[in-house]
Amino acid sequence: MPHSSGGGSHGGGSHGGSHHSSHSHGGSGRSSRHVRSTYFPDARRYVYYDHHRPVYVYADYDITEKRSPLRFLMLLFYLPFILFTFSMFAEAYHHPHKLPQNYDYKIVVEDKANVLGNTAELRNSLVAL
Repeated sequence: MPHSSGGGSHGGGSHGGSHHSSHSHGGSGRSSRHVRSTYFPDARRYVYYDHHRPVYVYADYDITEKRSPLRFLMLLFYLPFILFTFSMFAEAYHHPHKLPQNYDYKIVVEDKANVLGNTAELRNSLVAL
């Protein structure tokens, strides 16, 4: 007795597109998208060919639709803000270094533009302070 086409859990070789019930997949509220080689709940079956051999994959979204270029533009817009935020966190958690023991604490008055006039008097008042 001829056998119509492979048994298995799907029942036939001329089996096409997907296991799709009457409810919509778009409003499920999940933001993650899954693609697997085995069936999982709410998945649809897709086929592509690798070296002329069919490969079946299961996904919970329509993998034939291309992604909108708007998502890429949004990423380009938000990327500088994200990088700036991370750099600010890096600066906020910067640990200060301890000053060396031989730190020079002498008063130095340097007036290259000759604006102060009498720097000796200024130095003496700073030393007195």
